[in-house]
Amino acid sequence: MYIRRQHFSLIELLVVLTLIAGIAAVVGINSQKALYQQRFQSEVTEFADRLRLAQNLMLVADSDVHFIVEANDTGIKYRIETDTPFSPHFDRFIKKIGTLKAVHHISHSAGKDGTIDLKFLSKGSVMTPGNIQLVSGLKGNEYLFEANIMLHGFPSPIVVTEKKQNEEYASNYDANLTRIMVQEIQMVNHEKNVSP
Repeated sequence: MYIRRQHFSLIELLVVLTLIAGIAAVVGINSQKALYQQRFQSEVTEFADRLRLAQNLMLVADSDVHFIVEANDTGIKYRIETDTPFSPHFDRFIKKIGTLKAVHHISHSAGKDGTIDLKFLSKGSVMTPGNIQLVSGLKGNEYLFEANIMLHGFPSPIVVTEKKQNEEYASNYDANLTRIMVQEIQMVNHEKNVSP
């Protein structure tokens, strides 16, 4: 009885190796994009957290705060400037300079000459409103990644979204939130006056 041994030809082996290389390339590109997207989202989250810190310093520490964003050839940097001195340890944390590496473009209506000055002043009576748009690099005519941070003003929270919110929504949001707060204040005052 003759037993025939199965062998792979060189062409079959090359075809299999080509398929494996193609699959590895696709997986590599997708994992690189996912890694870049994660880096972009982390930087946007850190940026939004620093904006919230600036707003909290204005409200809690009764300090006038400027959130400065500067873009130049070396990248985008941001920092917080306050008119109130804090303890050296906390002051060092507040004035830490942040850097955006995965974000390639940032825009706001208050920006000019590569600098954006967002104001958090006088316990919320003066706050810079509008949309901050953060964008990663361009791919053709499409943005790879985009995030928007809408500044509604006090007492609205600072929220990160993927899409820009229009000004009509922003003004209605503020009006509704303010109306709710006024009702709550009236209820508290009414309860104080009614209780013995």
